[in-house]
Amino acid sequence: MSRQFAVIAEGSQNVSEPVRTMVSQLQDSSALGDVVAGNLGLSVEERQHLLETLDVQQRLERLSEHLAARGGGRARSSRRSARRCRKS
Repeated sequence: MSRQFAVIAEGSQNVSEPVRTMVSQLQDSSALGDVVAGNLGLSVEERQHLLETLDVQQRLERLSEHLAARGGGRARSSRRSARRCRKS
């Protein structure tokens, strides 16, 4: 997910360098999902829906779908990375 977000953030002027750095260093999957969701430029309703999803795996999968739709790569690769991050 960090890589997907990096691809999108690179082309966006709305994501600051400190946020990009923080995302690349986060190892807690729940925190990663929260930071990415808050910085994707989603509507308030979309962000709220993601942040209200208590199951971390579900939240990351939904977030991955948003990233894939924005051109940040395939959702499947993000799910694998979410599982790796979760095991850490």
